[in-house]
Amino acid sequence: MTLSAAAKEPVKATSMDVDEQKLSYNPESELNVVSYDKSESVNESFESKLETVNQVVNTLSKSFDVRIEEVNKNQDDIKNLLVKQNSLMEKHNTYIRMQWAHGHCEMGSFQFKECNDYHNHNPMNSTKLAREAIGWFMIGKGMLISRKFVMVDFDSYARKKEGVSETGRSEFRHNFKGHLRKLIGKEPRVEKISNESFSIW
Repeated sequence: MTLSAAAKEPVKATSMDVDEQKLSYNPESELNVVSYDKSESVNESFESKLETVNQVVNTLSKSFDVRIEEVNKNQDDIKNLLVKQNSLMEKHNTYIRMQWAHGHCEMGSFQFKECNDYHNHNPMNSTKLAREAIGWFMIGKGMLISRKFVMVDFDSYARKKEGVSETGRSEFRHNFKGHLRKLIGKEPRVEKISNESFSIW
């Protein structure tokens, strides 16, 4: 081998080593690393966006709950307002009816007496008594009525001997309630206060 040929041998060998290294290089491994890095980045980006979406959804949910609560409160306020308005209208209509009844107490009136064991008073008309009762009703109060009031057709002679019968008293109270019912549109209540009087309201 000549000197020039020997000098060229190492260079050839080195060239061959490089070629072998090039041949042993695997580009897929680098691709895998790059793909893995890109996948991690995509996952992080997705999780970040998902977290943002969840925050927005939670915020909207809370806002929606608040608005529902406000709507329910407004509905309750409207219901309470309607109840108060209906109550005021009912009171107003009742007062108007009372005013009318106060001026028409002669309608449905009847005759009665005030009497006890020893006295038999002259018959009276229930118009005045009804007007007085309605006057008290108009200011939200009741009125006392005597237990001595009886119907005029009750036997006065029997009363003198036996005292004022409860039958005559109950007949008067029944008729008086009926008189007021025709005027005001509903029957008033009667309650015993003592042996001498009843309240009507």
